[in-house]
Order: sequence, then C-alpha cells, then structure tokens
Amino acid sequence: MSLILYVIDKNGEYNSCDGKLNYKKLIGKEAYAYLNSNEAKGKRFYIEESVGIEIQPKKESVVRKYERHKQYVQDLKQNYPYEIISLHILIPDKEYTTEDVLADEDLDVHKSAIYNILVEDLYKGIDTLTVLEKYVIEALFLKSPVKKQCEIAKELGVSQPIISKNLSSAKKKLKKYLKKWL
Repeated sequence: MSLILYVIDKNGEYNSCDGKLNYKKLIGKEAYAYLNSNEAKGKRFYIEESVGIEIQPKKESVVRKYERHKQYVQDLKQNYPYEIISLHILIPDKEYTTEDVLADEDLDVHKSAIYNILVEDLYKGIDTLTVLEKYVIEALFLKSPVKKQCEIAKELGVSQPIISKNLSSAKKKLKKYLKKWL
C-alpha cells in the first residue's frame, strides 16, 4: 500500500468538509518527492495508517492536543488493565460529586516531574524533524503494528537505504535534545 498525501492546494480537486479548502492528492513516489521538497518544509501532516492530510497552520495546536490525548489513553490502557470511565458525572441525592480529589499515595512527584521534563525535551526534538523523518520514526517505533524499513520504502515507492538515511538523520536530531538523559 502506497502513502497517500492530501496537500492544501487552491486548485485541488478534493474539498474539505466545510468547503473552505481544496486538497491535491499525491501517491507513492509523488508523495515522497513532495515530502523532500522545500515546499513541504515547515508543514505538518496528520498521518493515520498510510494516509496523510496537511494540517492548516492555525489548526496545529488542535491536532497536537488530539494526538497527546490519544497517546495518553493508549498509555493508560497499556499500563492499567482497567475499564476507563468518565469521572465527570453527578451522583443524585449525594453531597459530593466524583470531581472530589483524592490523594494518590503511589504517585512519586519527583519521578513524575522528571518524566514530564523528558517528554517536553522529546517533543522539542520531534519538532525539528522533517515530515518524512517523523513518518519513519512513527511507523518504525510508535504505531501498532510497527513496520519494517522495507515496508515503509515500498509504501513510499523508494529504496530501503533512503528510509535508513532518514532514520539516521532523525536519530541524530533527537539525540541532541535527549543527550542529557542518555
């Protein structure tokens, strides 16, 4: 399956849901060439499976918030084998709500603070990656099921050494931001 990108283009044949934007569809090698072009620098894409859509600059924070929430829920499911329920409900005929705060005796505030700083440094490093480098890191390590370099290469219509080169470049950039943690 090839990578499919939808990029904002005023002459594009695909419309956004609200009809305010037009998108152009790029597939395989054409998508790869676009991601390596100067035109793609500084742009952000939301990629699910092998389909990506360009995010409007004004909407990046909304997408980032969604991605963090999605990762948070995934982490909860992985770390705690419990059913997740909403705590934002009122209990009739009671003097309290479920919004009351309870102390968590298992929480290590120091470790939590260090973890949050580490994650912040990681996000700073991720922001320096190109769209293609982000895609490679995500596909190799973060998505489930993870992909092999040869699978990503086939999807993008390029050779495996190109994927390896992008992975090495991404690792170097991330290492700069995480060197104090290594």
